[in-house]
Amino acid sequence: MFNRAMAIKRYTVLYYDDFMSDEEKEIWKTLHDFQKASIILPFNLMLVRKNVDRRIVPSIKLNDNRIFIYPNR
Repeated sequence: MFNRAMAIKRYTVLYYDDFMSDEEKEIWKTLHDFQKASIILPFNLMLVRKNVDRRIVPSIKLNDNRIFIYPNR
């Protein structure tokens, strides 16, 4: 997921499942919200720990799976 997010160079709004393979998407659809949070949180922490060259901002709203990618100016 992280590598796919880093490959995007333009302003984009995506969803977490846009970064997943087809098998992962099928599993994602069957998960409850608290199980999805156990996947989303490590992804967000990885973004914080790595020194990325663009802003990748997860939505903070509950049950909102959007990710905003902003190129650096």
